[in-house]
Amino acid sequence: MGWESDLRAELALLPAAANAAVEEAGRETAAKTVDILKTSGDYQDRTGKYRRSFRVKEERTSHGAVNTVYSTQYQLTHLLEYGHTTANGTGRTRAFPHWQPADEEAAKDFEARLGRKLEDL
Repeated sequence: MGWESDLRAELALLPAAANAAVEEAGRETAAKTVDILKTSGDYQDRTGKYRRSFRVKEERTSHGAVNTVYSTQYQLTHLLEYGHTTANGTGRTRAFPHWQPADEEAAKDFEARLGRKLEDL
């Protein structure tokens, strides 16, 4: 009878451990994504302000922690990622996609990290 109560106690801890694994994998992936964004992209950042503008914001919700990667230079982000019409209106600037590749890499990285953490449970 004792082993059944021990097993129930262990199984009751699993959801909390899984949530902790998801939050930890999210934190690690967000930090890695910021590092990727700071080093990727073939645009010319003359002052370095744009590359330094990437941040991670962690918000607590009823479901746990949510990590958001963002840039304080968000206006420039959209213009660089997709290109834009030139000031005189005669053409378009070249696009420098850097968020989309970082986002795809983050999705793969999160999946791999979470899989490893859940295997360890």
